[in-house]
Amino acid sequence: GEQVGVHLQRDDRGHSSLLLSMTQARRSRRRAKAATQASAAIGRIGRLSRAAEERLFDRAARHYLGMSGQDFLRKWRAGEFKNPDADPAVRHVAMLAPVG
Repeated sequence: GEQVGVHLQRDDRGHSSLLLSMTQARRSRRRAKAATQASAAIGRIGRLSRAAEERLFDRAARHYLGMSGQDFLRKWRAGEFKNPDADPAVRHVAMLAPVG
């Protein structure tokens, strides 16, 4: 069975403490489930496919810089980003650039 902490203290309506205890129990169950799922996922961590890498990179370039991934790479290689270290968006997209 499910155990739910019940407090004898009640508010003016007589039920808030019970609801709070049930909410806390639900949160505890959700946290335990999330921790279990995270532990199980560790064994499933793998590499992205080349296509998935490119999609992720393109999506980031469009989101952070308003340009396609290909446009970013062209500008990066041409040295058009004068001070890329000063711009967090450029650094973020550069770190996601496909390798190889």
